[in-house]
Amino acid sequence: MKGQKGVTLLAVVITLPVVLMLRGLAIDLGMACVARTSAQAAADAGALAGAYSYMVNSAAPTPQQDAVTVANQNHILRQPVSITTSNVTLPTCTGGNCVTVTIPFNVPTYFARIFGWSNIPETVRATAQAGTTAAGIYCLKPIFVPDFVVKPGGTFLAPGTLLPDIRPTRANAAYAPSNYYSLDFTHIDNTSGGPIAVTFSDGTTDSNSGVPTYLDGWGKCLVTPVIKCGDTINLQPGNMGANTGNAVAPYTDTYNGDGDYGINHTDTSDSLVSVAIWDSSQAPRQTGGNNFYATVIGYAQIFIVPYSGSGNVSARFIRGTGCGNGAGGGTGTGPGGAPLRLVQTP
Repeated sequence: MKGQKGVTLLAVVITLPVVLMLRGLAIDLGMACVARTSAQAAADAGALAGAYSYMVNSAAPTPQQDAVTVANQNHILRQPVSITTSNVTLPTCTGGNCVTVTIPFNVPTYFARIFGWSNIPETVRATAQAGTTAAGIYCLKPIFVPDFVVKPGGTFLAPGTLLPDIRPTRANAAYAPSNYYSLDFTHIDNTSGGPIAVTFSDGTTDSNSGVPTYLDGWGKCLVTPVIKCGDTINLQPGNMGANTGNAVAPYTDTYNGDGDYGINHTDTSDSLVSVAIWDSSQAPRQTGGNNFYATVIGYAQIFIVPYSGSGNVSARFIRGTGCGNGAGGGTGTGPGGAPLRLVQTP
């Protein structure tokens, strides 16, 4: 018995330091994993912010500065991230503008110092892409904007340009390239078939054309179906122009200039809405009776001017994105339906 106790004690004496050392190393490695996760989140946020700059200020984007600003708002193990524009590169990529953020950092060790490792050097990277053509969009409002108005001569209007009256024209009215139309969300890529059910952000569903669905489209967010580039959408058969004033009455915010809706904006106004653009070079097509439809060729963001209670319903153009060759693809996440996404997170 005494011999066995001696052997057991010897085994404990030999293995205990090893076990404690391994547990210490595990703690150091765990801290390194936590630090890497925080650093990767900072790199992701910075890259997305830099790419977003191309969308909200395409004329004079500041991707490197915006990436640095957002990345440096993060922390790694309670230490603030501190990078400069030298850590942000603008690689060439297909289908959009890319921004890569690289964050080097050191994780201090505690137990690994026994082996001479006072810190663990790490580097994380993230690349984000801002698409140059639209794909699809969430929370689309039920109005079709003519490209003749928002993109005259092939170039989008300057941000802040006033659209004097966006009230839609009846679908069977005389064709004019300046016509706005109201959308029938219950007939998408289904020009001659029966209605489909649509779902709004409050969980309600509807499969009926007409005023109630039109008003819901303004007052709520359309969740499904997602309207994609190349989709054909029926136009509301009734005259929705008279209902548009009532529909936009809750949009009461004051327009503060396009700069208020950029990368570092603080305005989260509900008056800033997304709408679809139709090709006004040809009249809406007719499938029979009063059924007319048109095709989505792009998206625009507009700011609804507070409604006076009568007369015109005005808006200000903020930005637009054409579909290009992206018809029918994706769901889109950026302004005007263009994709904003991470494309590399090693």
